[in-house]
Order: sequence, then structure tokens, then C-alpha cells
Amino acid sequence: PIVLVLYGAALVTYLFSYIAPSRVVAHPQTRFIMRLALTEAVAIYGLIAALIAHDWRIYIGPWIVAIVGFMQAMPSEQDER
Repeated sequence: PIVLVLYGAALVTYLFSYIAPSRVVAHPQTRFIMRLALTEAVAIYGLIAALIAHDWRIYIGPWIVAIVGFMQAMPSEQDER
């Protein structure tokens, strides 16, 4: 059950990484850093779940979600200008 709770927290954090930075901070670089930090939290939730369950395969799902989040968080050329 704790693994499901951590997966749920990872999902909520991942969704929050799209919503929060644009509503909280106006500076593009700070939004980018905030998005990376929230996406990293997704991977950390998965790592904690894997350590608690003593099964490394539990980490794969949140890790993939975090990688996708990192790739989507990269600023476009318009944002860099």
C-alpha cells in the first residue's frame, strides 16, 4: 500500500510540475528550475518506494515519467531569448 501512495504522490507532483511554475514565478529561468525540481521529486518518490519494497523494478515507472518530464521541461529557443 505504501508503494501505491508514493506512486500517487509522484503522479500529483508530476501534474503539479506543469501547473505551479507558470502560476507562481514570472521569470523563465526560475520556472525552468522549479519544473526540474518538481520532476526530480517524481524520481525520488519512486526511489523511496523501491527502497521500502526492496524491489528495484518499482523504480522503473517513476523514472520513465521523470525522464519524460525532464525532456518536456527543456526550454524552447523562444524561451531562451
